[in-house]
Amino acid sequence: SRHVVPEEWSGLDGTDDGLIVNVPQRLVFHFADGRLQAHYPAAVGGAGWQTPLGDFTIVMKEENPTWDVPLSIQDEMRRAGKRVVKSVPPGPANPLGRFWLGLSLDSLGIHGTIAPLSIYTFASHGCIRLHPDDIDALFQQVAAGDRGRIIYEPVLVAYDGRDVYLEVHPDPYRRAPDPMERALDLVGQAGLAGLIDLTEVAHVVRRAEG
Repeated sequence: SRHVVPEEWSGLDGTDDGLIVNVPQRLVFHFADGRLQAHYPAAVGGAGWQTPLGDFTIVMKEENPTWDVPLSIQDEMRRAGKRVVKSVPPGPANPLGRFWLGLSLDSLGIHGTIAPLSIYTFASHGCIRLHPDDIDALFQQVAAGDRGRIIYEPVLVAYDGRDVYLEVHPDPYRRAPDPMERALDLVGQAGLAGLIDLTEVAHVVRRAEG
């Protein structure tokens, strides 16, 4: 379960604390006291319901939330011939699960789920879903006012002084540059070009398994 931590986490605020959500990586990273505290696999928006990118603030923490169904999802229900639901009370049928972190970014939220098998997929309507155990843990560690950023980086490179690590994910929103070019660019920026095997790089890029 090892992953490369996105560089964008640095400088979120004066203490380097906060959350980073990398959409292609389908991971939420939590930083506190200038260090990575935890990372959680997530479900994010599919190509038709893209998770918006940008900086955010946690504006609400709610336990056992009511789901006020957005008009866009009501329209989707109507088009699919399903019964249109406007509100779902707390309980085992609530898609938000037990915990909701409301974000300032486009009415977005980080929340639990009653469909844990959807975690680590591009399956949500734009929100960020965590496994019930993971949202429980994160909910206890963050507060209203905490900051974060949602990024889109399918290619990540790291170096630990001995080995070069390359992590490549799918590009579901078709926003990223060519992954091979991006990988070589990142390797070059880090001064690691002399340490890599191009055949291995091409293999990782082609598989894009994260």
